Formats: sequence, C-alpha cells, structure tokens
Amino acid sequence: VYYHLGGFDDSISFALGAGSLFDVTSQSEYVEVIISKCIDQYTKLRVRQFDFPNDVISIDNRLKSIVNRMFERCFAESQYKQAVGIALETRHLDVFERAIRESDDVPAMLDYSLKTCLSLVHSRLFRNCVLEKLVSIYLTLNEPDYINVCQCYVFLSNPEAVADLLLSLIRREPHHWFVAYQIAFDMYESATQHFLKGVEHFLKPALGLESSPSDPKEDAMETDSTKDSLQQRFERLVAILGGETTIGLALEFLIRNNHADLAILKNTKDSTRNSVCHTATVIANGLVCCGTTIDSFLRDNLEWLGKATNWARFSAIASLGLIHRGHEKESLKIMSTYLPKESGSPSVYSDGGALLALGLIHVNHGSLISKYLFNQLKEASDEVVRHGGCLGLGLAAMGTADPEIYDQLRMNLYQDDAVTGEAA
Repeated sequence: VYYHLGGFDDSISFALGAGSLFDVTSQSEYVEVIISKCIDQYTKLRVRQFDFPNDVISIDNRLKSIVNRMFERCFAESQYKQAVGIALETRHLDVFERAIRESDDVPAMLDYSLKTCLSLVHSRLFRNCVLEKLVSIYLTLNEPDYINVCQCYVFLSNPEAVADLLLSLIRREPHHWFVAYQIAFDMYESATQHFLKGVEHFLKPALGLESSPSDPKEDAMETDSTKDSLQQRFERLVAILGGETTIGLALEFLIRNNHADLAILKNTKDSTRNSVCHTATVIANGLVCCGTTIDSFLRDNLEWLGKATNWARFSAIASLGLIHRGHEKESLKIMSTYLPKESGSPSVYSDGGALLALGLIHVNHGSLISKYLFNQLKEASDEVVRHGGCLGLGLAAMGTADPEIYDQLRMNLYQDDAVTGEAA
C-alpha cells in the first residue's frame, strides 16, 4: 500500500521487517523497485563507511541481508556483470573478486571490470584498491594480460612494478619480448613523462648485466652472445619508452605519406586580402603539413609571409613548429634564424613564436629542450617573448612534474601582466 502511495521509505521499512518472506527473486515491479531503493540506501552508507573509516556508521542487518541475497541471486543466475557493478557501488571487494573468479570467461570479465572501474569509479582511493585487486587476479592467470596489468600500474603510479615486469618479460621467451615492446609503445602513448622517467630510473640499475655481484655463477655460465642479446633487447626497450623509436617511425611515416595539396593553399593565398585570412592560411599550412618537415610553401612565399606583423608574425613562426614536429635533433638549427639572440632581435614576436615552435617540435618529449626554454623564459624581459616561452615550455615539459619549471611558470602567472599570465 505504501509503495503505491509513493511512500518508499515506509515501504522499505515493512519489506525489511518481512525478513526472508520478502522474495528478492520475484520479477514484479514492486520487488524490483524496493530492491533498487535498498541498494541505493545501502550504497550511500557503505560509501560513507569507506570514505570516513573513523566515523561510526551503522547499517541495518536486515538491509545487509537483502543486498547479500541479491548477490546470491546474481551468482545463481550467472549474472556476473551485474554482481560486479553492484559490488563496485557498494564497496564490496570480496564479492567483486568472487564474481570475476566464478565467471565462465575470467579474462573477458577482467577486461570488463577494468573498463567499468576506470569509467565509473570516481573515488581515487577506492579505484586504487580495485586496481590492486585486479592486478592480483591478473597475475594468477596462466597467461596474464600484461598490457592491462601495466595499465593498472600506470593508474596506480607504480613505475617500479612496471620496470620489474618489463625486465622479467625481456628475460623470457621471444614472444614475451614483443609483449614487452608493445607495452612500452602503449605506455609512451598514454603515460606521463614523469612516469616514464620513473620506469627508466628503475630499469637501468635493475638490469646489471656484467656488473651485478649477486649472481656470479649465472654470469659465468652466460655466453657473450647471450649478454649482447639481452643488452640489445634492453636498449631497444629503453629507446621505445623514451619515445625515440615512436617519434622516428611517425616522422618517417608522415614524410612518406604526405599528400597535402599545396595548390589549394596557393589559391587561398592569392585570394586573401586581409590579415585574418593571411593568418588562417599560415595556420592551415601548418596543420596539413604537421610532422612532415615540408615547409616549402612558406619558403616559396617569403615575401607574402613577411606581410605578417605583430601576433600574426608570432603565429606564422610558431607554425614552423607544427610542420617540424618530431624533428627534434635539428630543432635549434631549424629555428636558429628566429630564436632570441644576445645582440637583440628585430622582432619580439619572432622570438616568442620561435620559442612556441620549439615547444611544438618537442611536445610531450622535451628532455632535450626544456632546459633551453627554461633559461630563455627566465632571461626574457618582453611580455611577448615570455608568452611564447611559457607556452613552449609547457608543451615540452608536459607531465614531467618538474618543481623548478612549475615555480618559474607560477612566477610568470603572478606577474601583473595579462599577456604573460594568460600563457602561464
């Protein structure tokens, strides 16, 4: 009666009072709604218990009984995905693990649980607990999904565990080497520079091929060819993690497969009559030739490009960074004409645009250029140069968690200067 009158709290109270007489297996609308309300109420209390462990938060045993019976219903009907969802909502890691292990396809259920955890669990503390549980289950499989294991370690910010796993893989059979390489490629695409440096930090001393004193007998048994092979695999792994391999392959691919129709840009250039269209054409050229190192359009139209002034010149110079993205070894040589000089520069807009271009060339891989950009930003006196320096340094040092760079950018942010502050 209370249910049909809309008094759900009273209806839940009577349902709880019914005890085992309340049949959770019934398919009626009344039972489904009451169970949903019970789970919602139980979830709120369980979340509070997890988030505030020092607070005394009691839960009615009758409410626990209904939720537990609902779990048993899910297991009886092989509704393991539903059990996983309810277990995550109600913070029951024991039920979560049971649902995965008792399912018919454990690897598929692990994949589903990982995706569900990353997309629906918003509490970082609980998400880390779930990820740790998933890692422990993954590693009990006969053939673990090492890629997903490393993905979990990335979210757990555990570079040491990733390094140990990669080392174990490259010491095993050949097919495990390729798994290690694939993990390294995936991590370079998804992890931050700070995390990748952490992995490299734990990798380098951990290998200890010839210098490790811990296994002298094993070292004596290994042949030189085995050592060289392991050393080569290790160096290849570090190169992939460092991004050199990926950037080199991407650059080669883009250069070979560039199909930009420069005739369209030329026709657009000939029809432009104002500064806005001029800037748009320059940026369009940068986008269509991004990463190809083909800057012939700009070099063939230097007189037209020279019409750009002030911020239009800034954008035009910065577009060179788009075109030469990934061409890191020659970046300073390519941009040398426009970079700030000790003797002074004819245009601060060229200087600022060149610093931004360097950031675009080394975006998210700035170990070679971050120090140079940092020093240029530190010494810059003009707001336009600082603007370009902040943008370039931010792009190159993205995700490094470098406190020195952070302090420099924050100092520029707090200056009474809108142009510099906007970039910082």
